[in-house]
Amino acid sequence: MKGVLYISFLVCILLGCSDSDGLPDGEKDKTARTELEIVSASIVEGNTQTRADVPFTPGSSIALFCHGQAAETSYTPVNNRKYTLNSGDSKWTAESEATTIYLGGEKADVCGYYPYVEGTVGTADTLYNVRTTIPMDTQDYDPSKELYYVANQEVDAKRYFVEMHFKHAYSRLVLNIGVEDAYPATCSINSVALANDSLFRKAVIDITSGTVGIHPDDTEKQFRGGYNITKDLPYLLDSPDKKYQADLLMIPTKLLPDPFEPTKGLSVIVNVSGFPATVIIPIDDLSDFESGKKYVVSLKLRGIAIKSVTVTTTDWDEKILNEGVDYELKVFDVNGNEHTGDLESGKTYYIVVSCMQDSGWVDIVILDSNAM
Repeated sequence: MKGVLYISFLVCILLGCSDSDGLPDGEKDKTARTELEIVSASIVEGNTQTRADVPFTPGSSIALFCHGQAAETSYTPVNNRKYTLNSGDSKWTAESEATTIYLGGEKADVCGYYPYVEGTVGTADTLYNVRTTIPMDTQDYDPSKELYYVANQEVDAKRYFVEMHFKHAYSRLVLNIGVEDAYPATCSINSVALANDSLFRKAVIDITSGTVGIHPDDTEKQFRGGYNITKDLPYLLDSPDKKYQADLLMIPTKLLPDPFEPTKGLSVIVNVSGFPATVIIPIDDLSDFESGKKYVVSLKLRGIAIKSVTVTTTDWDEKILNEGVDYELKVFDVNGNEHTGDLESGKTYYIVVSCMQDSGWVDIVILDSNAM
């Protein structure tokens, strides 16, 4: 009889972030075992004034981690557990009952990232199995390469539901290079490099808090100090209307002052028609790369020299006037229907140009009664 009582007691304490086999029935005892419930999940865009929660589409998969808070806990740690949004009932579920996360009476922390990556052992993806080493790479911007995370939320068997608002893990840099309007000559952008001792080419993020750290393979600072931009290079600038543009996912970091010019930070080195041109951006203009922020840096060339630099900080998807893709133009007929074909003589059209003005978008409407 003592043996039976001992086994029952052991089953009761092995609760928590665990598989369901052998655990008490949650419907009978909510304090003993409760399935983790994701009430809602979304991606946060914008700032405190323009915040928007973008919902996930059915079929999207996130990764969850669940760990007990206490040093000595009955929770079995759950790492990189895949949960998918069902198309039918719009619920987030694990791949099976055996991989479903259950909560016990002790406090636990739940965090996660998106999109889910299988942490295959023996590959670089193994880092995805540890909540403090989710890998990041400075790279060309691609929406499919973005990384989002949600930091620790406290849960237990009574508070078993979570609202997960995923944030951008990366920062974003848009670099524009053009020539001055009055400059008539042609030049070639052969190479572009960024330099600062705090820049990361590879790093990891601790998604429990959002803290960026050194990559475990970065034993000799080989992944730090600078980044070479290669996309679409070399690029010919043969008119003031043309711009070279690089759009990058940057690993968040606080820029270090230049050792020789303490008021300056990030160096941009451009090879112009075979000659190097360097500009060091003032720290006051660009002090860090913050997650969820976009930094637009615009350079103007005169010959082989960089003559002007402007820096603008915006939200992730905010567009900036005169910097790359900075406006949208649409044509409508008199009934308000968008017109995409050729304009017909004698008909009236409305041309709507949407562009950035100060902190908001404005629409400029041009009414033309004659076809153009």
